[in-house]
Amino acid sequence: MTDTKETVKINKWDGAAAKNAIDDAIREVLTGELKCKESFALMDGRLLLCALAVGVALHALLWDYLYPFPQHDDKYNLVLSLRDAHGKYREASITKSFANFIDTNGLVAQNLVINEVTKIYNSLSSEKKDK
Repeated sequence: MTDTKETVKINKWDGAAAKNAIDDAIREVLTGELKCKESFALMDGRLLLCALAVGVALHALLWDYLYPFPQHDDKYNLVLSLRDAHGKYREASITKSFANFIDTNGLVAQNLVINEVTKIYNSLSSEKKDK
């Protein structure tokens, strides 16, 4: 068997092709004529890190599939509990949308919150007076 070297012809203005051709020529000189051994440790390390990243991503995907994150609910549940001096416990609650307490600029409308809390508190206090 004869060892024939194949001549590679590239477009010298194609930077990527020129770089790859010169890299291949240097590798042939080092591994062939100078009898150096090529080490793939860096590429193997990168491949291991990529495989680890894919494994973590697959684990996260499986976890999200098995234990899905609960869907967002726009309801706000306000519960007010009151215990009087005699130890009697009363509770009142309302459930409203977040939009009832937040204005178009994203700020909490404090006057609306005060009104709702006062309304619930007064309803609990009136129960106390009725009895």
